[in-house]
Amino acid sequence: MKDIFMAHMGRLLKQKFFIAGMVLAFVITYRVTVNAGGMDILHNISTDFDFSLLASLGIPAFFSVFTPLFLSAEYKGGTIRNKLICGKSRSSIYFATLITMTVAMLMMTAVWAAAALISAKTLPDAGFIVASIVKIILYNTANLAFLVLICMNITNEGAVTAIDFMSFQFSFTAVLMMQMIMGMTSSGAGKVIAYIINLIPIGQWLSISAISDESTHIPGAAQLILSVIMIVLISVYGSRMFAKKDIK
Repeated sequence: MKDIFMAHMGRLLKQKFFIAGMVLAFVITYRVTVNAGGMDILHNISTDFDFSLLASLGIPAFFSVFTPLFLSAEYKGGTIRNKLICGKSRSSIYFATLITMTVAMLMMTAVWAAAALISAKTLPDAGFIVASIVKIILYNTANLAFLVLICMNITNEGAVTAIDFMSFQFSFTAVLMMQMIMGMTSSGAGKVIAYIINLIPIGQWLSISAISDESTHIPGAAQLILSVIMIVLISVYGSRMFAKKDIK
């Protein structure tokens, strides 16, 4: 699995689209955060870092486009078939791919965090910053687990690209609608909806952002547990699907 991962990383670091995404992640986060003082239309704002959290939506948005573009090469020219012929196991191919995309996300998260800390004039306590970064890493890993599942199990490049990008748009719309519905439900039903929102990676972004209603908030530990559960379930299911896939 190590050699597959290293090959992926070598290709990743040469991707101009990925490098451009890293640059944009820094620039957008910096500009959004440094101009926080002029953006007084949002609620739940306590520090400039809250605006950085808003900008972090760019991470899952970027990977909803980049993941299918990067992984489509796996089926072009029989790359996966050749790896199998060379004796690589399907599980090693699948998880090396997932790990590569996770490392790419960690790199972009580091760039986002650097821009946020450099540009913010006011910051929350260190514990809140660390907790926010951990949440961002875990819910983005869960999101990547789903994107990789689609990319590794559907051969049609156009379909994969459409599904991955639409999953981001659908998730974003769905969690906003569920937040609106919560205002028309009982407290008990609202709490259930809050957990459903936080089960969705984009929903966790919403719950920690300045555009969320407090009713969407659940304990931080519960958010982390939900993300880990989603990572494990989606990764295992995706690898099992890939193990049964007819690769030509």
